[in-house]
Amino acid sequence: VSNDNKESLLDYAHLMTKMRNIAPVYEAYGTLNGRPKVIYAFVDPSCPRCKEFHLTNMNEWRRLGITWVYIPFLINDNDDAKELAEYVYCAPSIAEVKERVNTAYLKGPEKAGKMIRKSDACGQKEKSIVNSILTAGFRHGLAGSPMFLTDSGEVFYGTPSLELSVINKLKEKF
Repeated sequence: VSNDNKESLLDYAHLMTKMRNIAPVYEAYGTLNGRPKVIYAFVDPSCPRCKEFHLTNMNEWRRLGITWVYIPFLINDNDDAKELAEYVYCAPSIAEVKERVNTAYLKGPEKAGKMIRKSDACGQKEKSIVNSILTAGFRHGLAGSPMFLTDSGEVFYGTPSLELSVINKLKEKF
């Protein structure tokens, strides 16, 4: 990721924190030395590695003082993944978005996809906004997920690289 692209991603991530009805925020359970750490997680509800991160690492790492901002993202633009992501992120409230994220990861994309109800689809305006957000990763040249962006602009592809570079340093401070 180039420096210009990092700056653009940071601007985009900061914008997403203001879109509280689409981008779920999972607040840290505490802070490190009084300083909260924010990490933006570009996640796709159909991604198995995102599922693993969400179900096994995210809450544990919230205890280390990390606030997670989930940025909706698609790994690829196939219809099933797109429809599931639209369903997850186009909900009537952020609490419902979080519930749908959990359901998608707990049940897997096939079973969660069966929950999609056509009557539950969002309006055209909301759907356009969600679709624009979902495809922003392609416009930024992101190559996989989960992709993590720290508040200082560091980019990490996959949970292992984030753990080696960021999480282990935080664990040392405890």
